[in-house]
Amino acid sequence: MPEEEPRTNLVECPLVYEDELGSVETTCRSDGHCLVFDLRGRTFRGRSFNLLDVDGSQMEDLPRDRFPVDERGDLVARFTMTLPVAVVGSDDPTAGLVLVFAYRDANAIDGTLTVDGVQYRADAGWVEDVLIQIQRQLPAGVFIACCLSCRWSHYDPLGNNSFGDLACVVDLPDAATASAKGDVFRLWRGPLEYTQETWHCPRFRLLQPGEWAYKDWGLVDISPPTAEP
Repeated sequence: MPEEEPRTNLVECPLVYEDELGSVETTCRSDGHCLVFDLRGRTFRGRSFNLLDVDGSQMEDLPRDRFPVDERGDLVARFTMTLPVAVVGSDDPTAGLVLVFAYRDANAIDGTLTVDGVQYRADAGWVEDVLIQIQRQLPAGVFIACCLSCRWSHYDPLGNNSFGDLACVVDLPDAATASAKGDVFRLWRGPLEYTQETWHCPRFRLLQPGEWAYKDWGLVDISPPTAEP
């Protein structure tokens, strides 16, 4: 897999790494496309924690006495990342999201979002499902404003990873007219950028009722709250 370079406008997030050798507190840098973090003297980068490259070597060549790696070249570890997530309709426009990627014990992802002092929890195998479960618990009129909930993102109809595999199509000329799976296949032939489900950029627009996208966020009811009689 080619190395992905971090860009400007980085967000630094606390990251706790845990494996059979112990735990390490470090910092994960994200530009919405690539995760980069330093661990035990090496620098790792990739779209997600189970799609990493390491500077100067292959993942499979890492010393096992310092980095437990499975047969696929993935770190057998647990990653806990704390990051800001934009919300709309809240007194606090930035909520705190904790994502736990439990690749050490099982391929499961847990999430906790704190909005206006209240915690909302979810667990699933995909960040998409975690965010949707949390969104369905939020008060009426409060929405997570991220790439997953944006009008301009789709997953690949052929499949995707559990995190970081959304495509941003905002710059493609046919993006606004995509209304079926075949349209998304055609969009994926164009020049695309991968983006993280949790990212937010100035071009964000919340997916509205009746608008179509190749992801399960379209099943979330974002109708405005019913007025009191």
